[in-house]
Amino acid sequence: MSDNASKYEEYLQLLDFRDVNPVEAERIAEKCFHAQALLVRDIATAEFKELMVGDNVDIVKSELLLIVPSEFTNAETRKAWVTCQANRKTVSEKHHKTKVAADYLRRLLKLFENAQYYYAGKARR
Repeated sequence: MSDNASKYEEYLQLLDFRDVNPVEAERIAEKCFHAQALLVRDIATAEFKELMVGDNVDIVKSELLLIVPSEFTNAETRKAWVTCQANRKTVSEKHHKTKVAADYLRRLLKLFENAQYYYAGKARR
């Protein structure tokens, strides 16, 4: 996620809503639109990565369910045993990181969309 933050650092400064003249507002609105285009591409990549890692989590979980020790007979203890396994935790943590990165990009897209509307409205005045 820090990679995304540094990538959009110059655009994040545009989100400092301030009173500007119409010409400057139009320029800022165009930059916000450009940031949205970059974000849409990155969101598609992040969502694909999130899906792939999520599938990997399911595969690891299924594999672990096959090797549960025989002393765990009911479903709840079997699920608990799978959840406590180190490789399941590692894969889950990776999935959570990709999910957070995708959510971060979606929130940025919404912020830049609203900033574009704000500055476009100021440019029309």
